[in-house]
Amino acid sequence: MLYVQRTTGDAHLSLSGRTLVVTPDDGGARRERKLADADEVTRVLAEDFALRLPEGARLPA
Repeated sequence: MLYVQRTTGDAHLSLSGRTLVVTPDDGGARRERKLADADEVTRVLAEDFALRLPEGARLPA
């Protein structure tokens, strides 16, 4: 199972499987959403977590 976390300047991000949770540091409302598919997970890993999968790597569906 995929599990990653990251703390940014204004929030804590966690991705567990296909569930993305964003918890703002300012006490704002926690946001949770289910990512649609492996392509969206790959995009979120790259854009929000600064992680790029190796060429040819595939995530479970």
